[in-house]
Amino acid sequence: MAVARSVAKPKTLRPAFHMAPRSGWINDPNGPVYHNGQYHMFYQHVPDSSEWQWGLVWGHAKSQDLVNWEHLPPALVPEANTPDRDGCFSGCTAVDIDGTPTMLYTGVVRKPEPQHGAFEHQLVAIPTDPSDPDLKVWKQLPGTFLPAPPADMDVTGWRDPFVLEKPSEINPYWYVMVGSGIEHKTATALVYRSKNLRTGWEFVGPLCESNISTMWECPIMAKLTSANPHPAASNNSHLQRHMFCVSPDYCVNMAQYYLGDYAEGKFDLENAAGPQPLDLGDVLYAPNVLTDKHGRSVLWGWMQERPALRPAGKYDSSCCLCVPRVLYLSPDGQAMLQEPLPELKLLRQQHTAWTTEGIPLSLLPGSPVDIAGTVSGSSHMDMEITVSKGDADSFAVVLHPFVEAGVAGAAGAAITYCWKTNTLQVISSTDLATLERFAAVPIARPVLKHLPAPAADEMEAARHAEMEAVAAGTPLRCGGQLRVAGAVKPYSGAVNLAAAGDSVVSLRVLIDGSCVEVFTCSGQALGTRVYRGDEAPLDAEVSGPVSCNGAAAYSGQIQLVSFGAGPALLLDASAYAMSSMWVQEQQQEAAVVVLPQPAATAVTTAAAEVLQGLIVAEAAASAAMLPVTQLTVDVAMAQVAGPLSPIAVLSPSATVKAAA
Repeated sequence: MAVARSVAKPKTLRPAFHMAPRSGWINDPNGPVYHNGQYHMFYQHVPDSSEWQWGLVWGHAKSQDLVNWEHLPPALVPEANTPDRDGCFSGCTAVDIDGTPTMLYTGVVRKPEPQHGAFEHQLVAIPTDPSDPDLKVWKQLPGTFLPAPPADMDVTGWRDPFVLEKPSEINPYWYVMVGSGIEHKTATALVYRSKNLRTGWEFVGPLCESNISTMWECPIMAKLTSANPHPAASNNSHLQRHMFCVSPDYCVNMAQYYLGDYAEGKFDLENAAGPQPLDLGDVLYAPNVLTDKHGRSVLWGWMQERPALRPAGKYDSSCCLCVPRVLYLSPDGQAMLQEPLPELKLLRQQHTAWTTEGIPLSLLPGSPVDIAGTVSGSSHMDMEITVSKGDADSFAVVLHPFVEAGVAGAAGAAITYCWKTNTLQVISSTDLATLERFAAVPIARPVLKHLPAPAADEMEAARHAEMEAVAAGTPLRCGGQLRVAGAVKPYSGAVNLAAAGDSVVSLRVLIDGSCVEVFTCSGQALGTRVYRGDEAPLDAEVSGPVSCNGAAAYSGQIQLVSFGAGPALLLDASAYAMSSMWVQEQQQEAAVVVLPQPAATAVTTAAAEVLQGLIVAEAAASAAMLPVTQLTVDVAMAQVAGPLSPIAVLSPSATVKAAA
């Protein structure tokens, strides 16, 4: 019997379920929109280079479910002798009153030498054929749609338009804001309004102002609710607040957000909660947000590379977007909570046998426990881990490098949590003594770096200084304090932490090549990069295996370990391999597994039983019933003694892929 399967390529740093073009550079997500049954994501893209350059286009992808995506040709491309001839910068997409998808974006023209920077123009584009479900071809409309800022307002920048408000029964206006700053004074977003999305705009004034930074890039806003964000939930009453998010000055700073009140082009920053970091990591910038067909606020952000570890330009691709995150308020309305889009679980390819089945296991201090079955698949993984303090001080999820990758520089890292300091962090080391020491050391909140951005030689000097510190024994770290461990819980987890107390911590860990995203039981997120075994750089010569901190015995392995006077308790854990999000790759990577007799007969029986109905694909985690569309079997012949039951299919010797 032959059974088809779709597999993510193993042991590679290319993301499989994070949005990125096939090659080239990507940065800001732009204009996510839902139209005629399709989701569209656009993004800043340099097709022919893995470094940022002038001439950015809007890359384009589409999806019906926010999970499985298809690449499409660039939607916006700079045109000669137009206001965007040196680049189509960031913006948004709105559906006009007549149903026409409409892009609002910043086009740039470089200033003549010796000046730096560019002249910025706010432009409109619409599809040449609005009835095309793929929205493949767009045309720029003549002229600019916004008047320039007032002449007496000395702005530091004026870019990245975002629709704040659409016309309604009580409001006849569109409101849009544009990221800006007032020279030597404050960061701000400038607000305009019009009764027509494409023309007739008038200046209203600043949305709000802050002297914490000098310029706000890519400002966005979303109305959040404390109701359960899941499509099937029944919501009766809930709180509402506006989330206002900015990316301050430039991309060495991480995005920040406020929770407060918005009305008619004004945000009450003075009485808002914030600023708070959108992400506890060190790579997330310039997010954008979409209201999906279920009414959920879904956010993507730009996941940068870490230049100290992976300099730009040496590979055929660079950067990606984070996984889609659902945003909502805590029950008291005082905090914003984030969790991965629940439907991402449909990409889970394999439930490994390594699970506690809800039976607590001891994590002895300094004695790592292997997560079995992850050696060959741990470059694209989805893990759920719940740990109780016991007598431990901290614990770590250790991500060992793929030392057989053949390229020097492969390095592991660890995700650590310390109960005493309530600190979650990622530490660029796999040495247990180093992890125990630094897991207990709190991380200071980063100080904002203001414009102007440093020159290239200054940035290179900073990179070398970081690496010298690492060589001297101080690992790179990122992270921060959790609000209250276990006090606030995303809706989709399996363990009721509200009754467990602060001693219990639950983590959802997504590993996708070098992308690592950690979601916590406090509703916070940490995104970063861990380069565990790179593809060969464009100018590299690949040699034999390399070693890193004696990790050859643990190539690609993932381990759990505790530190302190006694063991921690592993209450629950599960690990899944993940399939690609790209429909084209799923089709290209489809493989055929042919099973010889006598195994084929037994497996055929199991396959028929499973494929004709429903199985419990996540029995230990959530008892969710999912339709099965593909069955992959990789069974050692000696292990097949008779017909396989659906439970046996969920062992490491067989894989079930569920789909919507």
